[in-house]
Amino acid sequence: MSLNNKLNRTLNQVNRTMATVSRGQTVVRNVTNQAQQAKRQRAENAAQQAEEDAWQCACGQMNQTNFCGECGKSPAVCPNCDIIVDSKFCPDCGAAPTTG
Repeated sequence: MSLNNKLNRTLNQVNRTMATVSRGQTVVRNVTNQAQQAKRQRAENAAQQAEEDAWQCACGQMNQTNFCGECGKSPAVCPNCDIIVDSKFCPDCGAAPTTG
């Protein structure tokens, strides 16, 4: 086998190896991007859930805990549906909320 043939075969092997490495890098990049997107989505979902779980006390303070951080009152709860109600009446059943 001539030297040119050996060089050509070696170059072909190098090119195939480089193509394989390039495909691997693309896969890693795609997986990394997907993981970052999933992390951002989880953070957005958590922030949205925290916002949805907030309730406004009669004193005007927004809270995410069981008691108002400003006046210490508990949130108004529908006696029928057992959900926190920020209005004068429960949006599900129309009952007037009670405070604990």
